[in-house]
Amino acid sequence: MLFPHPEWKFSGDTDIDLAITSRKKLLQELAVSGNWALGYHLPWPGLGHIGTSDSTFQWVPYARFAPNDIIL
Repeated sequence: MLFPHPEWKFSGDTDIDLAITSRKKLLQELAVSGNWALGYHLPWPGLGHIGTSDSTFQWVPYARFAPNDIIL
């Protein structure tokens, strides 16, 4: 997911309008709640949260990872 540009289309979107709406909704919910997110193809450890900067979303990685540090 391109965090600063959830409106960008990608070939895997079967319903482009729904995909864009869904991405924006998910990013907004994660940014407001501060909940942790886990994703593939992101900087190690792939755990972080969504922040906002200049009205765009950004990935904020968890800076240090040790299994006992995370309470879910």
